[in-house]
Amino acid sequence: MADNRENLEQALQQVERIQTQLSELKAKIQSLLGKETEFTPPDWLQDRLRVWKKILDKGGVVTRDKLYEIVDDEGYDRRGLGGFFAGPDSSLVEVGNDKIGIRPWAADEVK
Repeated sequence: MADNRENLEQALQQVERIQTQLSELKAKIQSLLGKETEFTPPDWLQDRLRVWKKILDKGGVVTRDKLYEIVDDEGYDRRGLGGFFAGPDSSLVEVGNDKIGIRPWAADEVK
């Protein structure tokens, strides 16, 4: 059951990443056509971006307790944290004893 949940979390993360890429591509095409556009990240991504930004504001690495504090402040359900760590290209990674770091691709998304 745990393996299946992890597979589903990975699949969801991939779908979300694809949705973002499609939205960005649509905005670029509309821009090329001379149409005014404004890219607004989907709700699920906005939540993640706020969490990632707070981690970056702390230097890109935080303690697990600090991560919990950040997600609590953002109203994020801790049960959803698994999605941040799912898959080989997860947005967050354990980098040491009780330390969590943000991956470069996720840091780039914040910018």
